[in-house]
Amino acid sequence: MSVYKIGSVLVPVDLSESSWNALDTAVNIAKKHRASLHILYVDENNFQAWDDIGSTFFAISINNTDVIAEEIVRYANRSNPDLVVVAPA
Repeated sequence: MSVYKIGSVLVPVDLSESSWNALDTAVNIAKKHRASLHILYVDENNFQAWDDIGSTFFAISINNTDVIAEEIVRYANRSNPDLVVVAPA
C-alpha cells in the first residue's frame, strides 16, 4: 500500500540506454499508481515533452548543453510532477 499518492511522474530521456531504463521505471511507477506520465525528450538542441504519452506537446530549442539540467528543472516546476525519475549520467 502506498503512503504517498503519486498523481504524475516526469522522466527526462535522451535515448541513451540509461534513460531507457529510467523510462521503464517511470512507466512501471505510473502504472502502479495510475499516475499521468510526462516524458521530456532532451538533447543538445531540442526539448520536447509528451504529457500522458502524446496528448500534449511541448518543445523548447536551446543551443547550450550547460543549461539542460536547468531546463529540466524549469519544466518540472511548470508541470509540477509528484515524482521525477532521472537516469544516472
